[in-house]
Amino acid sequence: MIDRQLLRTNPDAVREGARRKRIEAPIDELVSVDAEWREATTLLESQEAASNRISKSIGALIGQGKEGEAEEARASAAKLKAELPRLQERERDLHMRMEHLELQIPNIPHPTSPDGKDSSENVEITSFGHKPAFDFDQLPHWDIAEKFDLLDFQRGTKIAGSGFIVFKGMGARLQRALINFMVDFHSKHHRYTEIYPPYLVNRESLIGTGQLPKFELDQYHMERDDLFLIATSEIPVTNLH
Repeated sequence: MIDRQLLRTNPDAVREGARRKRIEAPIDELVSVDAEWREATTLLESQEAASNRISKSIGALIGQGKEGEAEEARASAAKLKAELPRLQERERDLHMRMEHLELQIPNIPHPTSPDGKDSSENVEITSFGHKPAFDFDQLPHWDIAEKFDLLDFQRGTKIAGSGFIVFKGMGARLQRALINFMVDFHSKHHRYTEIYPPYLVNRESLIGTGQLPKFELDQYHMERDDLFLIATSEIPVTNLH
């Protein structure tokens, strides 16, 4: 989420960040709502302080025998307290609007990050190793896997729809072995702590990792419990901290 202080002191930097990311963000509206919210907060706190101050003075006035002034103080305190619910509701509504708008503002890209309209304009920073040259036509991995009966595309489509596959036989075994190898390697040699998180998370967790609200329509959602199926383990693991 964007830093509110940065938005207040340098909104042009936030606008430039959104422009570089080619995102239409409600920055001007957020600046306006933020100003309204701060004004409403100041007024609310002032009214609450005045109400408390007058209420505390009533006892002293009575003790001094100033019944008339005490009665006036009671009336003033009652009038201030009567206005508080309206002021509290306005402050709460503006704060909710501000939080909703903040979630639509992208983080500012690093100055060294190159601009680009899509992945075709990505800049290669470094590479590792050398791409091998073959003297024969290479098959894509899915053709090799199907040739050796490691994957079943037809049954994957049958039970789940287009884009899903079934690992079978040695294909399923290879999948399991690779997962176990990577988990064991990193936990034993790189001091990783193995985590087995829930596959479902709440709305706050997805907001915390930036999937919501922008990608809400792309999530698998259980409406009854307001839980979402995770896309990767980074979502629950990030929210552990």
